[in-house]
Amino acid sequence: MAKKSVKKEEANSDKVKEKNLGDLFFKSNKFLDFVGKEDSYQKIIRNFVIAYLIYFVLWSLLNLVLDTVNYVNLLQQFITTVIMAVFLPFFASFLVYIFVRAFKGDKDFFKTFKLVTYILIIGIIYSVIALIINFIFNISGGIDYSILESIQTVQDPTMIAEYYKTFFSQPIVIISMLINLGLFVIQFSHQFNFLSKGLVRFNGVKGKGKAALSIILAIALFLIIFVLASLVFYSFS
Repeated sequence: MAKKSVKKEEANSDKVKEKNLGDLFFKSNKFLDFVGKEDSYQKIIRNFVIAYLIYFVLWSLLNLVLDTVNYVNLLQQFITTVIMAVFLPFFASFLVYIFVRAFKGDKDFFKTFKLVTYILIIGIIYSVIALIINFIFNISGGIDYSILESIQTVQDPTMIAEYYKTFFSQPIVIISMLINLGLFVIQFSHQFNFLSKGLVRFNGVKGKGKAALSIILAIALFLIIFVLASLVFYSFS
């Protein structure tokens, strides 16, 4: 009887995990209950790294099919991917945490880390969808990329502008851009809503307005850091 009870509990546990993954998209409040019970950096990082590597493997396979990447570049990008998969959750969480504390939120960094890492996983899932959609557009043969290749041999700004105009006038390019834009808006809204709810619920941020402002300021700070880092990089390159 004891063995049967243990097996039943394990089966129920698996069902809960599967259900929680669906709740991440369809029942965010219920998934936040699951997030609230997370108590390990290692488990969350593991989930994020796995999701990140799945995306990288899929991206690599599709680009090899399209012959737009070589094996040497893949090796370099794999190393970068592993480093980023470990570094990114902590960096993004720290940016949000700065403004959580500015609005008198909870001092526990782990609470912010959990929420931010899961919205990054949400972003990866949307990126996989976008990757597949763009792959379908590419193999359909409806986009003439030779126009962009011709730009590399032209120096006249007027001709370059004309080439770009011709490229973006292709109906399938416009359709692809609209789909990707729509997907990005849905993704951003999903991530923003999930994180703002979590900051109010777990981090002690008083009200959705302050939670939203914390996120906006964190994004702004990230963009500033990115621009400054890019300028420094290009100045030494």
